[in-house]
Amino acid sequence: MRCFPYTLNDRAKAWFMSLQPGSLTTWESVYNKFMGKFYSHQKTSNLRTMIAMFSQMEGKPFHEAWDKFKLLLIQCLHHYYPLQLQN
Repeated sequence: MRCFPYTLNDRAKAWFMSLQPGSLTTWESVYNKFMGKFYSHQKTSNLRTMIAMFSQMEGKPFHEAWDKFKLLLIQCLHHYYPLQLQN
C-alpha cells in the first residue's frame, strides 16, 4: 500500500494527499474511498450502460469500433463484465 500514492497524479494525488494520514488501512477502504470520490453512481451507471449497449456504427471500420469499446472499458475498470462478454 505504500506504493499506491506513487501511482496517482493530478487530481487523484491531490485528493489522496488531503486525506488524514492513516485513514486508509486496507485495500478495500482505499478502493471504496477512491471510487466514491472519482466515480459517482451515476457516472458508473452511464458507463456500464454504454458498455452494455455498445455496437459498431454502420460504415465504421471494425478496428475503430473495437478501439472505442476498449476505451469505454478503461474508463470504467469496475464494470464487472466478464471477459467472455467483452469479446
